[in-house]
Amino acid sequence: MTIEAMKQALEALECIFASTHPYRGDESTFTDEASVLGDKAITSLRQAIEQAEKLEPVAWCVTYNGELTGNVFENKRIADLCKRNLEAKYGSEEDRKVVAIYAAPQPQHEWVGLTDEEVDYIADEYSTLQGAIRAIEAKLRSKNT
Repeated sequence: MTIEAMKQALEALECIFASTHPYRGDESTFTDEASVLGDKAITSLRQAIEQAEKLEPVAWCVTYNGELTGNVFENKRIADLCKRNLEAKYGSEEDRKVVAIYAAPQPQHEWVGLTDEEVDYIADEYSTLQGAIRAIEAKLRSKNT
């Protein structure tokens, strides 16, 4: 999803929940479960937009009236040229935009190693190097998946 699409979704959610789920009394207290879910969705979208704006685009696409034209490019200059050259098929240039596409951020996973006790246990338990290596692999796999 592009940042522009996320911003449109956020704006729509904010409008819907502002008009259909008004606050009762204190603005920090929602009136029903739908409002709570809406607030969570709005918060999640804001965070996703914030994270996406920190990323570099991985590609660009050309849109016409908000819909993809099917053209995706690795280079923004080529996307700009394509935008200008689509007039015959997609009307005036004002209705066409070049939109950046971003990769989803990858969750960071901290590596978990073996404790001294686990190393000592494996060293004592296995008589061959191959057996110890297999035990280490299995233990690390279980800790890091």
